[in-house]
Amino acid sequence: MNAGLIVLLAIFATAYALPQKGDSIECTMCKTIVGMVEQYLEKNEDAEEEEIIQYVCKSLGPMESMCSMLVKSYLPQIIQYIEDDQPPTTVCGPSEARMCN
Repeated sequence: MNAGLIVLLAIFATAYALPQKGDSIECTMCKTIVGMVEQYLEKNEDAEEEEIIQYVCKSLGPMESMCSMLVKSYLPQIIQYIEDDQPPTTVCGPSEARMCN
């Protein structure tokens, strides 16, 4: 089974298993992407934007274009929130990416 399918299944399983107010598929995906960016940057502090997109988004298969758009649009904010120890819901929330309520 390829990694992209596993990640995609994990996103949908999480969205289904943990229904919370405001947790749409977009919200769950945004939080997953922010978490993956954080994991990548922990190991690769000086990574360039394209490296991050390659690592995070290529594994998402059909969601790759949405992922690329999100990372390109919000990477500085994602990095700032990670440095400030903010949860993914902060960058995905109504004041930034507007994917979570």
